[in-house]
Amino acid sequence: MGKIEKLGKQIIKNNSAIELKTQIITNGSSYYHSHDYYEIFYMLSGSVPHYYNNLTETIKSGDMFLLRPEYVHCFLPSQISYSHRDIMISKKLWGDTCSFFRLSALSESFPVKISLTNDDILEFENLINTFTNTTTIYPDDEDNPYVYLIVSHIVKLLISDNTLMEKQKTTPTWIIPLIDLLSLPENFTKKQKQFLSQFHYSQEHICRVFKNYTGLTLTEYINNKRLDYAAVLLTSTNNTIQEILFECGFESTPYFVRKFTEKFHTTPSKFRREQLKT
Repeated sequence: MGKIEKLGKQIIKNNSAIELKTQIITNGSSYYHSHDYYEIFYMLSGSVPHYYNNLTETIKSGDMFLLRPEYVHCFLPSQISYSHRDIMISKKLWGDTCSFFRLSALSESFPVKISLTNDDILEFENLINTFTNTTTIYPDDEDNPYVYLIVSHIVKLLISDNTLMEKQKTTPTWIIPLIDLLSLPENFTKKQKQFLSQFHYSQEHICRVFKNYTGLTLTEYINNKRLDYAAVLLTSTNNTIQEILFECGFESTPYFVRKFTEKFHTTPSKFRREQLKT
């Protein structure tokens, strides 16, 4: 539980507040986890294998990631030293900033990963240093202009992709809230019909458009989210594998073990043992 207690110190607990936190992390712990806030990080030095959104890749200096709430990620063990800047943003602050730019805070159109230049990183670090130095002048984040400048700078970089605005125009409006619902752990035990009944389209139409937009069927998408959450529970709780699979919405132990092994290339029990060693 030590890892989770350390992680808990980073979590922005009051999402009704305007709040931003930042820190530099060197050679962080390797465990699967998610957050209840938006996390943006960019690599400052070195390289490390990173798991996010069902993909593992080696990331390096200059790579910046947008991690949405409830999405699972992990810095995997690395023989190379690395460091990255974490910027943790409350849901309200992120949502208010996106609304200012007439963007959806939940939009899957935002790129997950972009590349920063040395000048981009220097500008970020200067903004963050000024923010840190002004916290005594502005004890409340809501009054500190550099809070908004930092988040606005992040959004500006994300929307610099010329295709983003076009994607937002062509994306069906119901896709974003559906994806958000499917990403929440409290919904993992619900049936698909409970989600689809909220949208005024036939199940066939929703499934077809959903696959065209995400590249995955609804079942594949939900299972990926369930398996990611199972990975978090395996390393952050003492629940049995049976309890975890039911909490994640699986009804069959053999099916859960097979799908988990396909995704993580190891069984749930071996995964738990290996994660607890790190």
